[in-house]
Amino acid sequence: MNTAYTVITNSYDELKDPYISDGWEYVVFSDEYIEHDIWNCIVTEKHNREIKIKPNTEMHRTLNLYVDGSVQIIGDLNQFISEVPTWWSMWKHPHRDTLAQEAEAVIRLKGMSRVLVGQQMDRYKKAGFKDIGLAACMVLLRDMDDKVVRTLCNAWYDEWLNSCGRDQLSMPYVFWKAGYKMDLFDNTIFNKYFKWLSHL
Repeated sequence: MNTAYTVITNSYDELKDPYISDGWEYVVFSDEYIEHDIWNCIVTEKHNREIKIKPNTEMHRTLNLYVDGSVQIIGDLNQFISEVPTWWSMWKHPHRDTLAQEAEAVIRLKGMSRVLVGQQMDRYKKAGFKDIGLAACMVLLRDMDDKVVRTLCNAWYDEWLNSCGRDQLSMPYVFWKAGYKMDLFDNTIFNKYFKWLSHL
């Protein structure tokens, strides 16, 4: 059984009805119980980024798909996984290509501290970081049976904890440092299977 999961805390998003695919279960992690006909709710006190990033002990190690609370699943997930690599695939950022562009965006659009973001980028520069692409971390397909995937997840979480707090800034560095490329699918794939809606 594969798992599609999302995280909704602080009533930040409304749970969206997904397209139901054979062989998939649908799990929502939340800080309060959410009644739904399709999504199985697990109440947790964990931080939403811990649930999103780290291998999850509440679910079997298997192929799993994280979708942000603002994303609706609108297509057959079995068809989706036939079109993308299944070890770890991500949506290519629809607006930006480099980490420097993303750093500027989180300062300008998300109100992040220019000092903290700058310190993180300076650390990456000193380490010799080279851009390897940029993911929009709203859709993540991962094979949790893969030891490399689990190692990267844990490294990503550690990097997120020790940075300015934006997971999209941390991920490329973690992949680059470990010597792996990011498999990024474009809007053509995304729009067949997912719909990006605004937060509440």
